[in-house]
Amino acid sequence: MDVLDRCLEKTQELLQEIRDVNQQAFLEAAVVIADKIGQGGIIHIFGGGGHSNMASEEMFYRSGGLACFRGLFAPGNRMGDNIMLNEFEGYVPIIFEKYGLGEGDVLVICNAYGTTKMNIDAVIEAKRRGVFTIALTGTEFPEHLPKDFRGRHSSGKNLHEEADIFIDTRCPYGDALVELDKHPAPVGPASTVLTTMGLNFLLVVVTEELLRRGIEPPILKNANVLGGIDYNAKYLAQYLPLIPELSGFWTAAEKLGGLVS
Repeated sequence: MDVLDRCLEKTQELLQEIRDVNQQAFLEAAVVIADKIGQGGIIHIFGGGGHSNMASEEMFYRSGGLACFRGLFAPGNRMGDNIMLNEFEGYVPIIFEKYGLGEGDVLVICNAYGTTKMNIDAVIEAKRRGVFTIALTGTEFPEHLPKDFRGRHSSGKNLHEEADIFIDTRCPYGDALVELDKHPAPVGPASTVLTTMGLNFLLVVVTEELLRRGIEPPILKNANVLGGIDYNAKYLAQYLPLIPELSGFWTAAEKLGGLVS
């Protein structure tokens, strides 16, 4: 089999597993998210450490996505930062304080491995504050790593066991998909694809749940298609008071006048 076929086949297999094993979890999470949207609220999303941060970007101000998702972004929580703060415990409460998370909020936590410091800090701090958590993560890393492994949280806890709802992203141990002859390390990381597709599976189930309730889903159109800017303007106006980061988009500036400088 061609190496590309092997990579594609394994990716398709894992995506099918995400769909098959999480049907009940997707429905339960969709109810929680739809309840919050129906109340006029927003959904927070956090990916603690390095590449996990891309999950927050995937759901924030994204064409075909919900305008009411607010990503939790912080210095040191992305690839390329000089200091990777995901190696430390105790930073997450500062992030939560900045974004004002509290009782009754809904937080989606995304991390393929489900053992790392910032993500366990996030689920622990969320519980302390009365925040409902939905985790997109896997189980293979927790199953393979000893409790005292250097990258683990000091509590030894696992994200999939601590969150209120767990959606399994099926990330394989070691992450990469394809083993090649004459090389000791597998190639082709899967975690970003699996996490983002898990999020988008959730997105379509949430949208269907909102429509079932007769609630207009605040889905954004692409600003680079005809009519996209006009279509999005009402959602930007609705959520700007709750998601101030939306003020940075030029699409808002054209339609909201004095609201956006």
